[in-house]
Amino acid sequence: MGAIKLKHTSGNGAILHSPAANPSSDITLKLPSTTGSAGQVLQVASANHSSTNAELEFATASGTTINNEGDNKVVTSTSSSGTLQAEGGLLFDGTNLDVLSGNSNMRMTTSSNTPKIIFTANNVADAGKIQCSESGGGASLQFSNKNTSGTLNENFRIHTNGQASFGTTNSGYGLTVINTTVQSNPTCFLKLKDLIM
Repeated sequence: MGAIKLKHTSGNGAILHSPAANPSSDITLKLPSTTGSAGQVLQVASANHSSTNAELEFATASGTTINNEGDNKVVTSTSSSGTLQAEGGLLFDGTNLDVLSGNSNMRMTTSSNTPKIIFTANNVADAGKIQCSESGGGASLQFSNKNTSGTLNENFRIHTNGQASFGTTNSGYGLTVINTTVQSNPTCFLKLKDLIM
């Protein structure tokens, strides 16, 4: 195998080797007529290109363009080849997935091993929440919303045993409804048990 060594004045140098396998005929590579510019790559030009002859040229490296780049933005495809779009309304930081639109957003998270969806409505933070909590190998679903006083209250729950309750976190019947706002009767119960159709 032939080689050309370009020796540095300090002693070491760069070695240019001949092909690893014997080509079927001599190969000619013609160097560019310029030195190119920073960041460009050396590639085979389309002109005068054959199996034994190639002209080399400097060109800008091809790659994928990402529009609207920013931290934690989810990237989606576009109709343009080689172009992606970083979505300003869809963010993911490894734990939280946020869907944003104007003054409202929806956050899906699994912090503290408790999956939940938290809503911000027209700049009202924690306006609503849906949460799934593990209990004894099962899970319950809790639905909460913020009242006009700014307090986030749980108003509906599906328990691990399949029972449901409104206005209370307790179970015991197929459906329990408690309304503490009824003036004449501060506690109003609707309990359905063993209903057979």
